[in-house]
Amino acid sequence: MGKLGDLFGKNSTTKDRTLMMHPPQASMEGAHMGEDLDQTSMDDKAASHAIGQAYADPSVKPTDVEDSQEREPLNVKEAAEALPHWRKQGFGLASCIVGFGAIRFVVIPCMVKVGLGSGWYYPQETTIIQTMANSVLDLNWGGGFHSFLVALSGPIIGNFEGQAGITARDVYNPTIGRTLPYQICIGFIGIFVVLVLRKAMIIDFKLPWPSPTAAGTLIKSLHTKKGEDKARKQLRVLGITFSVAFLWDLFEWFFSGSGDCGFGSFPTFGTHALTYTWQFDFELTYVGVGMLVPHAVNASMMLGAIIMFGIILPIANQHAGVWYPPKSTWSNAKDVRGTYAYQVFTALGMFLGEGAYTILKVTILACRGMYRSWRASRTGKVDPRGAGTIGRPPQGRIVTETEDERRLSEYVFLSNSIPWWVAVGGYLCFVAIGTGTIPQLYPPAKWYYCLVVYLIAPFFSIINAYCAGLTDWDITSAWSTLGVFIIGAWAGRTNEEGAVVAALVMSGIAGAAVNAASSIMGDFKTAYYTLAHPRALLCTQLIGECVGLVMAPVIFYYLYYQPAIASGIPLGSANSQYAAPQAYVNLAAAIVSTEGIKNLPKHCFAIAGVFFFVCFFLPMFRDFGPRKIARFTPVPMAMAIPLVVGAWLAVDMGLGSIVRLSWDLISMSTATDYLVPAAAGLISGEGLWAVPEAILALAKATPPLCMQFIATSAEAAT
Repeated sequence: MGKLGDLFGKNSTTKDRTLMMHPPQASMEGAHMGEDLDQTSMDDKAASHAIGQAYADPSVKPTDVEDSQEREPLNVKEAAEALPHWRKQGFGLASCIVGFGAIRFVVIPCMVKVGLGSGWYYPQETTIIQTMANSVLDLNWGGGFHSFLVALSGPIIGNFEGQAGITARDVYNPTIGRTLPYQICIGFIGIFVVLVLRKAMIIDFKLPWPSPTAAGTLIKSLHTKKGEDKARKQLRVLGITFSVAFLWDLFEWFFSGSGDCGFGSFPTFGTHALTYTWQFDFELTYVGVGMLVPHAVNASMMLGAIIMFGIILPIANQHAGVWYPPKSTWSNAKDVRGTYAYQVFTALGMFLGEGAYTILKVTILACRGMYRSWRASRTGKVDPRGAGTIGRPPQGRIVTETEDERRLSEYVFLSNSIPWWVAVGGYLCFVAIGTGTIPQLYPPAKWYYCLVVYLIAPFFSIINAYCAGLTDWDITSAWSTLGVFIIGAWAGRTNEEGAVVAALVMSGIAGAAVNAASSIMGDFKTAYYTLAHPRALLCTQLIGECVGLVMAPVIFYYLYYQPAIASGIPLGSANSQYAAPQAYVNLAAAIVSTEGIKNLPKHCFAIAGVFFFVCFFLPMFRDFGPRKIARFTPVPMAMAIPLVVGAWLAVDMGLGSIVRLSWDLISMSTATDYLVPAAAGLISGEGLWAVPEAILALAKATPPLCMQFIATSAEAAT
């Protein structure tokens, strides 16, 4: 007993397992971490194992250790030994089979609640299955199947022949033979570039990670013992908000019709404000996210929305035709030759400003940690501070944890650590593969373009992962646009053939990297709360990516050609059921970048430059300025999110912040216990609606009603 193999291997006896699950009355004195375990009594070991088993599987509680009993801090090393080994967490046929799509929302909860998984199915298994599902689905978004791959097809890029040097040779239809190896080159980069920063992103920076936190709460709730009153109430709150969110989306669907129909176009503040995206669009997911993120983040998002949609864009619209071309010349609302350029480049300036400061902090922490480790190896004295921290994070913990839970979570998360050479070696391996392969698939994408984008992709990935942890929003499209402009301007300046193709292909590398980086960091956060081992999670992520690499191109190939065969209208055409609007956005950005920044609106780069420097020094002031004033410093990355998405996001999340603040004022104790389950229900309920909505879309079912809002003549005149 005491060895992991003895607890869960062939040598464990029924007596050992019974003792671990139901230990005798024992004192916890002397169970400090690092103490000589040989001097600890068997009763103390059993108690630590039982508590560790209770944290690992909430359906099992140590019956003889009272919550009110005063005891010494938990021996996290002994408690961690009660967890399954990382190689046994989810690596079975069942995990691979059920790790897809909505099955995790339906089969897993039912199996847990009826007790089919009792004794062998723990929260760590659910975490691994969710990671498998996420990694399989990630490439559908980050792989460019809705954007740059479609933009290179004949029905879209062929319409722009003659512009920016586009010829018939620039058409690259997405065949499996070209798409599959391209996805292999870009699919894994984001996973490896952020592995070495997982401690900083999850523990040191104390980022809230709202959706992964909600997922961890949901997983723990599914495994909670039925007889506990508090856990039962938490699960009931989660079920109520889950049902409300799901049924509300169903109700909304009946009125969504086609075009600008439904509650998503509700003019909350009037039709004139709606033109600047000021509205509450009844997206309960973001209300739930707003309940989880700190008030400083929500306030910063509102400030960013006011700056862009209340000041900059109204001023720019007063100079329409002078600062930018008339709307009649735009390809769509997100054409970077119009006002959208102010939004996306100002946001990128904010992201890069705080991102540069964050990378500087991470570099200092890494160097300090390596120096202290080297000094400890020379002197034999370990510095308990480790790498330490820099400055003051603008947010605290979202989930309330006991000190024992926090220490155990950090111990498990940092044990069995992933060696640094795995991250570096994996990254360099795929850099070499991509740099040699992509130019063969797309000849205009020269090897030196690939190398440059691969080298800057880690910086984009770190910034995007930090932003996702802070605001729960993945801005892959913005980084893809930046990649388009970097390579497009370079290729256009040298007058090389296929400059537009090179810009679009390189944007795929940047987009896939930042998307995978934020995804795996979110899964690490869920694993932190459910005590799943990082090594098991990384292996599952890689397996899921391999499955997705095969599934995504094949399914996309069918969806790309099937509409054309059935109706004679190719995907991406103006009259197609699948118009692929993001493909036109990326293509327009590529054309503008190759023709030079002179085609961008006036003052666009000047505004972006100002906000870059402002957002570099704002977090510095927050970290080192006077505490009484610095705590009110806005969070630049949170300010930037509504600029890309719209002011409606700040309204939705602001409402969530109001709900949280009101709940705290009414009853702080109930808010502490039930806020996270309530928010998790809103997020997961609306997330589950995506499954029947997709089924209805595939069945070509249309909503029976179209609800629209038309301004009166007086308001329209304003």
